[in-house]
Amino acid sequence: MKNIVILVFYLFLSGCLIGQIESLNFISKHRSEIESHDPSDYLLDSIQNQISIEIGHKNSIKNLSHSVFGYLPYWQYPDALEHLQYDLLSHIALFDFGVNTDGSIDYPPQWPWSDLITTAHQNGVKLILTAVNFNGSEIHTILTNESTKSAFFSNILLALQQYNLDGVNIDFEGVNSSDRGDVLINFMAELSSFLHNTNSTYEISFASPPINWGGWDFEGLANSCDYLFIMGYNFYGPWSNTSGPCSHYQEVHIILQML
Repeated sequence: MKNIVILVFYLFLSGCLIGQIESLNFISKHRSEIESHDPSDYLLDSIQNQISIEIGHKNSIKNLSHSVFGYLPYWQYPDALEHLQYDLLSHIALFDFGVNTDGSIDYPPQWPWSDLITTAHQNGVKLILTAVNFNGSEIHTILTNESTKSAFFSNILLALQQYNLDGVNIDFEGVNSSDRGDVLINFMAELSSFLHNTNSTYEISFASPPINWGGWDFEGLANSCDYLFIMGYNFYGPWSNTSGPCSHYQEVHIILQML
């Protein structure tokens, strides 16, 4: 059995980082932020980047002692690029690529972010495609419909190859309780096998809730992919008796990484 290693790290990207936690009638910060930023508002914010992507050029030299994993949402592109500290980052999750019930994926505004892709890889930073859906019934279709799964897997692989990306994080929120066990585990295992058979270096992860509110099999889920990514911003706030790392600019996160 694989060992689970817990890594704690901080976010250095500009802008609001978002995540998930489940409770009755709760809308995650992740979901509320994306719903408040209409992608159409960002299509003409800047001239489309014409820098070509350097396919195959990846500098793997880094001196970090831990994984430092930050999200870059589309509403912070391209303004945040001048503030990114590549020397302090191991991963940047590109947010977001919407997943549809036919297996197609919607690209973020102004894609491709060629300048970010080239610069990040020159500085040894991995780029992770963030696949997103927040609707339980749609997620059920994506997880269980064979033609949808096949199309989704192929579209993810095409995006990774075409844009020289390093992996995918599945950020499905509002998953039906009946889908949180074997259904999700089997889906992630199939996705991992499909991508690893093409490129063993691809990283496949799932954005997991921090607490088992019901139906989750964290051990099985962790074994089905490379790691679970837990966003911990909701542990502190106006409801807390003590202060904690709830800043939008520096938040504590945890990876359960499978070695």
